[in-house]
Amino acid sequence: MKTINLDALRIDLEWLKDRAFPIARPCSPEERLREDEHRAERQREWRHRSAALKGDEETLNRYYSTCHAALEDERQRLQNADGRLTSIMGLSSVAGTLVFGTMLTNLPQTYGLLSWFGRFMLFYLTIQVASALLAGVRGLDRKSNPPKETCDLLPAPNEAPAHHLRRQILDSLTMIAQHQDLTSAKLSQVRTANTAVKNFICGLLLLALIASAHQYAAPPASDPLLKRLKNDHALRELIRSTVGPTAAPIQCTTPIIDQSGATAPSK
Repeated sequence: MKTINLDALRIDLEWLKDRAFPIARPCSPEERLREDEHRAERQREWRHRSAALKGDEETLNRYYSTCHAALEDERQRLQNADGRLTSIMGLSSVAGTLVFGTMLTNLPQTYGLLSWFGRFMLFYLTIQVASALLAGVRGLDRKSNPPKETCDLLPAPNEAPAHHLRRQILDSLTMIAQHQDLTSAKLSQVRTANTAVKNFICGLLLLALIASAHQYAAPPASDPLLKRLKNDHALRELIRSTVGPTAAPIQCTTPIIDQSGATAPSK
């Protein structure tokens, strides 16, 4: 008996979902548990390595500067992800306006197969615009990391400089991990929005082909006034009756007087 590959079937279903309505898949409880364990393992590794650093201030300052630079890079990545989400939302809003305008004003009046398929494609484009906007809103709606306490920037009373620098290094590493998790979540929404935009572009090309085929298959449109004139004999006679006979030329009857005072007969 032939067995069914569940993994391949699951991948096919995910592909179909992405073509219909892309949405970021939430983490399962098992995946979330593995992420928490991995995060805790990283924190233990940070503490172990920071404790193994030399105790002189020059060495600790050098590593703290490295951690601070890495934190700035992560903040820049986070801002780039927010910028991409904002741009996608702007483009999706424009695309949605065009689609809704087409649906309200330029829908075909016939009800053939191509007409119904064109209506379906307009509905499909609307779904993709909604998916991209939803991904952008969900990505920008994620809360930022909590700010660092100002009291942690200064050493505590009777705290050794080496201990304070180690604490700053650990805080920087923790903030780097938080920014990485937040950026990863935002980039997941960016990928979802990009999938929706790709679907929109493919659907738009298909809609253009459908519109071209519908225009080619439709009979040539005729002017309704000319059509009525051809079919309505009474209307043609009415138009003819409103046009009077051609007027005869007007003869000049006023006598013409020449320079000598004699009257000349009029022509």
